[in-house]
Amino acid sequence: MITTCPECGGQVSDSAPSCPHCGFTPYRQAPVMSAQQRPIIVREKPGFLDAKANLAGCIWAIVLIPAVIVFALIAAAAC
Repeated sequence: MITTCPECGGQVSDSAPSCPHCGFTPYRQAPVMSAQQRPIIVREKPGFLDAKANLAGCIWAIVLIPAVIVFALIAAAAC
């Protein structure tokens, strides 16, 4: 089927890889890779030395420990 090139307006076959007039390539197809060629992506879990994970734990400790102490003091004062 013949289509019109959006870049130059020339007549282009829809099976052509690019426009023969201006070289416009509207659809660049990615190469098809088989399952054996695909890269394996490994995502690691945050470890002991991960700053963000340790910061979250420290924030919970800073909030939770004083809350437990205050609750214990209020419970002891009520008795």
